[in-house]
Amino acid sequence: MPYVNIRVARRGLSEQQRVALSRLTTDVMVDILGKRRELVAVQVEESDAGGWFIGGRCLAEQNQATAYVEAKITLGTNSAAQKAEAVEALNRMLRDVLGEMAEASYVTLQEVSADAWGYAGLTQAARSRAKP
Repeated sequence: MPYVNIRVARRGLSEQQRVALSRLTTDVMVDILGKRRELVAVQVEESDAGGWFIGGRCLAEQNQATAYVEAKITLGTNSAAQKAEAVEALNRMLRDVLGEMAEASYVTLQEVSADAWGYAGLTQAARSRAKP
C-alpha cells in the first residue's frame, strides 16, 4: 500500500510526463517492492523552481531541473536489497522521463509502522490481524 508523492521543479511538465511518472512508479512499487497494484497511489506535482534551493543557490537561476520522490511503505515489508533496487530504479526513471537533472534529486522510501497508517478506515496492522 504505498503512497508516493513526486515533486518536480521543471517548467512545462507535460501530461504525458505525468502519466509516465505515475505508471513507471507504480511498476517499481509492484515489480520490485511486491506491492498490490490496485493500492499504489501516486501524486505528481510541478513546483516552481524559484522555491527550490540547492547548495544555497536558487534552482531557477541555475537553469536546472530537480525532483523529489517520497514513497511511504509499511515498515518491515521489504528487504534492504529491495529498497536499494527501488531507489535506483526510481532515480533512473526520473532521468529517463525528465532528462538531465541536478545531482541533488532525491528518492526517499519512508517506512511507516503498520499501526500508524492504512486505507478504507483500517490500519495495516488491523488488516493483518483480520486475515484468516
